[in-house]
Amino acid sequence: MNVLKKLACALALCAALPCASLAADIAVIDVARVYAESKAAKEADAHVNKVRAVLQQGMADLEKNLDARKLSKKEREAELTSGLRVLERQMQLEIQAARNVVHEMMTAAVKDWRKKKSVAVLARQQLIDYSPKLDITDSIIKSMNAKKPKFGAMPVVKISDGKGEKK
Repeated sequence: MNVLKKLACALALCAALPCASLAADIAVIDVARVYAESKAAKEADAHVNKVRAVLQQGMADLEKNLDARKLSKKEREAELTSGLRVLERQMQLEIQAARNVVHEMMTAAVKDWRKKKSVAVLARQQLIDYSPKLDITDSIIKSMNAKKPKFGAMPVVKISDGKGEKK
């Protein structure tokens, strides 16, 4: 019986050894913090706010256009609903595009960091617990902050005058 206990302990120890060395081969990044604190994320928010203002102005212009066309209440509501859907969809696309810019910058910063360290990088949000020594978030944010994000051009809202011409 004593031999079996020793064998079981030895097997458990052997099984645990790869896990112990695994910690040295990983790093952790807090993606939510990158999206909240990096300069790129803050500039993405500012870009999205500018886009929102352009699209809101487009909606106001649509309302003025519809008022000038003297449509029935039903036609006006249909045009407004259609225009609103288009502008909301454009807003969602713009938000996703800005988020993609931040994500690509983060990914590039992680890849650059990994070239020096040659370890796997895991998202903090996927872990239950980890040692703070493994966290590279500050380093990644610093690397991202050294670069300027490039966002797409501001959208242009064109409104049809009802005759097929756009203004």
